[in-house]
Amino acid sequence: MTIEEVRVHSQKLTSDPEFEPDFSQLIDATGITSSEISPEDEHEIATNRRFAEKTRHAFVFRNEIDPCLAVFMAIHDEAGDVPSRLRLFTDFQSAIRWLGQNEDAISLL
Repeated sequence: MTIEEVRVHSQKLTSDPEFEPDFSQLIDATGITSSEISPEDEHEIATNRRFAEKTRHAFVFRNEIDPCLAVFMAIHDEAGDVPSRLRLFTDFQSAIRWLGQNEDAISLL
C-alpha cells in the first residue's frame, strides 16, 4: 500500500455521487501485504477527514501484526476532540456487528 493508492481511493470515494459522509465504513485490509506509508503520510491520512464525526470505521486485517497505519489513526483520533470511532478487527463478523449491522449483512460477505 502506498500513499498514492490511499489518495486515489479517497478521491474516488468522495467523488462518487452516492457517497454519504454519514455512513460507517468497513475497510477490507486483508489483502495488504506491505505498506510504504511514512509517518508523514500517516498524519496526512489521519487528518484528511472525509466522513462525519459520528461515523465508525472498522478495519479488518489478516492478523494483529498488520494494522500499524490504523493504529496510528486510532491514536490520532483519541488525541482529538472527538472520541475514536475506529476499531481494528481480524474477522468480518465482529466488524459488522460493531458497525451496528445485523446478521443479514454478515451473510452478504
